[in-house]
Amino acid sequence: MCTAFPDTDSCFGSLGSFFALNPESGCFQLNPPFVDDMVTPMVQRIEVLLAGADSRKAALTFIVVVVGNSGSRCGRAAHALRESKFLRARLNCEKNDHRYIDGEQHDNEETRLSPCETAVFVLQSRKAHQKNHASEAKMEQV
Repeated sequence: MCTAFPDTDSCFGSLGSFFALNPESGCFQLNPPFVDDMVTPMVQRIEVLLAGADSRKAALTFIVVVVGNSGSRCGRAAHALRESKFLRARLNCEKNDHRYIDGEQHDNEETRLSPCETAVFVLQSRKAHQKNHASEAKMEQV
């Protein structure tokens, strides 16, 4: 888990800032704040990490969850995700068609209908795509 506050969140397992993380392989899920100022640099960082994984022939996957509304504050970033050369799969979930667990799941296990569209993007290095590609059947299970 990465957070903006490693000083207070490290005791909960935070690895610190995503932008300082240098994974060489593995699979990571990202659910950033839905604003271009955060997501656009995140996408740029993912591209650098995946290019490095390709050069090392390493398996690296990022699953990115962002708002799916075209007019959102995350429009430029969503466009960058859609245009990424590492994009292997994409899933759109319509507003009120899916649920999420609020951040207080330790207190309450209730889920809520999502008030916005949600987009899920799977970006992978070549090796990750060969080992465990995000097929249409797998995406339908999500």
